[in-house]
Amino acid sequence: VCIAMYLKKHFVSGSPFPMWVQIWLAISSLICVWDAFFVLNRPDSFENLIWSPYKDYVKVDKMYGDMKDDFVYSQSIMNLVEVSLNIFALQRLFSGREKEAMIVAIIVSTMTCSKTILYHLMEIVSGFKNTGHNDNATFFLLYLFPNGVWIWIPAAIMYVLSCKLMITTTPSTSTSAKQSSSSKSRSRSKTPSKKKASTTQRRSARLRGKK
Repeated sequence: VCIAMYLKKHFVSGSPFPMWVQIWLAISSLICVWDAFFVLNRPDSFENLIWSPYKDYVKVDKMYGDMKDDFVYSQSIMNLVEVSLNIFALQRLFSGREKEAMIVAIIVSTMTCSKTILYHLMEIVSGFKNTGHNDNATFFLLYLFPNGVWIWIPAAIMYVLSCKLMITTTPSTSTSAKQSSSSKSRSRSKTPSKKKASTTQRRSARLRGKK
């Protein structure tokens, strides 16, 4: 409740940085911390009430219950790195540095998306070693769908923020181009007047010489 109140107070509305992306970064950070500490605290976490949903999940995805699997341990460490980048992106946003926040959010979303794709590819290449024992309904509802969320939402964030970042940077380039063209036109307009002044001075000098 305290976290929700804090986020509600600090979320930025009316910004190029969409509200749903801010919510995703906050909620996904909490989930990733919860997931990472389950893996890092095994086997003690198997019987801990905080991680009780994993009692069923380790039966669906055996990798989470395999203490000898190094990949799931490594990806849990990467989860904590992603969480730190999520927090940094939100901090940049709350400080009014929207472009920096968008860049960091794109980077961390790319990390999350690619890591989850790799997670699925390893399972496919291994011949579904850890999930092949499930029936179709269990496989889609408890494995493919919840894990697929970590591919599609980060991919959507990458696309949306990249488009918004391009839009926010485009006007500055166009204005600078307009300023440079206007300065050139001014310099061009000044040069003819100088030439006219020099010619009139020459003519007056010639008239004086004749006199």
